[in-house]
Amino acid sequence: MKNFLQVSTKGHYGLALMAYLAGKFKSSQFISLKEIGDKENISSGYLEEIAAMLKKKNLIISRKGKSGGYKLSESPKRIKILDIIEALEGPLMLVNCLGTDKNFICVNKNCASKKIWRAVQNQLYKNLNNIKLGEFL
Repeated sequence: MKNFLQVSTKGHYGLALMAYLAGKFKSSQFISLKEIGDKENISSGYLEEIAAMLKKKNLIISRKGKSGGYKLSESPKRIKILDIIEALEGPLMLVNCLGTDKNFICVNKNCASKKIWRAVQNQLYKNLNNIKLGEFL
């Protein structure tokens, strides 16, 4: 079952990878996962898995070879924190009754707190959608 109100290590390390690449964005160099892993104390193997997910969502690009590695697909000033988190965690869901998956649909259609939770979740989405990676450089 999904842990609610919690970001996994994949989300945590993925944001660290993206922040590291954002710090190197002006150099326009491709950065190896080994370099990132050494600086952030994260295994290169785990970073490969995370990088593949970020690449699939077009948040980063890669190049093979001696001067290969990874870099952001666009300026960090345009990359939304929400996009990074959802690329790694999937859609955010604060409580199971807000889910659309048949395993997470609320059985109590008249729940008194559902409207409150939906408002909280909508505000979280709005805030994460407005925060850009480049704000922290």
